[in-house]
Amino acid sequence: MYGPNPFLNLSDNSYNDIQSFQRIKTDSEESRYKQLFTSKENWNLDYFKDDDAKTFPLHLHDYLEVLLFLQGNIDYLVESKIYHICPTDIVVVPPGFFHQPHIVNSNETYERIVIWMTNEAIEALSTPEVDLMHCIRFIAEKQHFLVPDHTQENFLMRTAMQQLAHIQRNRFYGKKLLTAGFLREVILYAYQSMQSAHLPPQRMIKNPLIAAAVEYISHHLAEPITLEALADILFVNKYHLAHTFKKHMGVSLHQYLINKRLTLAKKLIAQGQSFSSACTECGFNNYSNFFKVFKANFGMSPREYWESLSSRRSEEDEL
Repeated sequence: MYGPNPFLNLSDNSYNDIQSFQRIKTDSEESRYKQLFTSKENWNLDYFKDDDAKTFPLHLHDYLEVLLFLQGNIDYLVESKIYHICPTDIVVVPPGFFHQPHIVNSNETYERIVIWMTNEAIEALSTPEVDLMHCIRFIAEKQHFLVPDHTQENFLMRTAMQQLAHIQRNRFYGKKLLTAGFLREVILYAYQSMQSAHLPPQRMIKNPLIAAAVEYISHHLAEPITLEALADILFVNKYHLAHTFKKHMGVSLHQYLINKRLTLAKKLIAQGQSFSSACTECGFNNYSNFFKVFKANFGMSPREYWESLSSRRSEEDEL
């Protein structure tokens, strides 16, 4: 039992609902993890606790990630923005966006609840009247990623996540319907929060140079981009740009660019585009280079990736 927890302050009986968050041993005695809910691998609800957190790599996913922070002294990077995180803050990371926790004090426990949802899961939750993918695209376009702890939308999202954690360990008539409803609430309240996102200046750090570099890259992935050319466009010294980018983002500009292109390539292939077309639209100079980089990063060729998607979809259709 972990003691007082902001996540549990949603209702008087919430503490009993979260007793399933027991201490789980992994390869590292300092790390605790428990999967609370899963559905055909299209969405998960997970709990993490790191007692001695130090560093986490910059990474990105091809699915939505919603993180509810319970405990810890961290800042959180999403693309070019760094947020100062308070307990019960919620960060919403759309597919294809780099993110990373910055551990401010490694002696403090880093504890969080995380929801992952694939595009397929989100589309399945949509209705003819309400396209939930529109909500995700809006968040990605506006790049407002934080739902602060003091807002009504944050409270409602926490309530929905708490209910998801509750129903997974009990038998409910209409459990599937309840689950879908709470997942919809998480997305819709996140969308509502981003409509009028206003943060105090001290809650966010945004480097104008890095923001400009990231924005340019996101809009010109199909074009040749070099450090020298980007520095000229931004009117800065290339060494200053390279150093500042690596310091702020945790990876080199080149590695960031490659990962952005590969993420787009996976998306295009999943949508049915040819491998050669995906290669061109993602800005790789030739297919041989695209093939090598794709396989080096994902452990499979573009064709093998497409075949794995097709196989998974066939299995889901059979279910």
